Amino acid sequence: GNIEKITQYMEQCKSANLNVLGPDVNESKIDFSVNKKGDIRFGLCSIKGIGDGPSQDILDARKGSAFENLYDFVVRVNTRSINKKTMEALVYSGGLDSFGLEREAYFSVNEKGSTFIEQLIKYASAVRDMNEGSTMSLFGEDMDQVIAQPMPFQHQAWSVNYKLEKEKEMIGLYASGHPLDPYKMELEKLCNCSLAELSNIDKQDFIVKCGGLVTAVHHSYTKRGDPYCKLELTDFTGKHTFFVIKELYHKAKSLLVEGNKLFIEGVVKAKWHGGTLEMSPISIRLMETISEAYFKSITLKIPVDMITNEIITKLELFT
Repeated sequence: GNIEKITQYMEQCKSANLNVLGPDVNESKIDFSVNKKGDIRFGLCSIKGIGDGPSQDILDARKGSAFENLYDFVVRVNTRSINKKTMEALVYSGGLDSFGLEREAYFSVNEKGSTFIEQLIKYASAVRDMNEGSTMSLFGEDMDQVIAQPMPFQHQAWSVNYKLEKEKEMIGLYASGHPLDPYKMELEKLCNCSLAELSNIDKQDFIVKCGGLVTAVHHSYTKRGDPYCKLELTDFTGKHTFFVIKELYHKAKSLLVEGNKLFIEGVVKAKWHGGTLEMSPISIRLMETISEAYFKSITLKIPVDMITNEIITKLELFT
């Protein structure tokens, strides 16, 4: 329930041109807060697996000044909070993004099977041990500069969907982006109803066009032995559950997969005579095929005085 409310608040903030940003170790407080630019920032406690203890340790460590870089962060924060579980949660949530490394880099592995996160933990421990034994080296340098700073190992890039799903696992929703971002135009121009509005439609025989991300799928059989699917779809506003039955089930079964982006058309009907109204799907298609079917051309209107050779060259790339 809380996640749905936060999602609605985020949409309201976006409508009011307010940015809602994910957690960040250099900016976040314990709970939601507003930064110096007026953006709303997720709190550290919003990250799954990071409770009050690690959150407070991070705030205490940055009281004097912001963390300069990743190495400064792992050395300054209390040892008990620089562990594998906390570091992984911070990475997945985007909490360490401001240090400039891709999230996947933290999970890169060396030839001995040790991850970059594990190397960072060892580095922080070594610097602390040295500092406790001697505050300065023979050369008068801080120990964190004498001990070699580990570097990420070779790694493959994560897909946008994987990155966003991991982010959602950690903070309950998408903050840095949304799997439906590439389909904003389709959702805006072709859909006549958001998923949050769907339950409030009270017009019999109203034709609904909506779209979203499949977030849950359950295949089963009716008492008569007919197959059906209970399908949960999520968009920028909320989610809705659909029942796909009979001929449409057989026709669309291969599309009813978690992670797919679907465009659904249906009609609002009563479940039984005089009963409550609900939307019954009559057509299900993949979102990526919709633009070809509906958008035949794009018309650009550019003031003559703004047309340059550079713009012409760029436009030619699309022809």
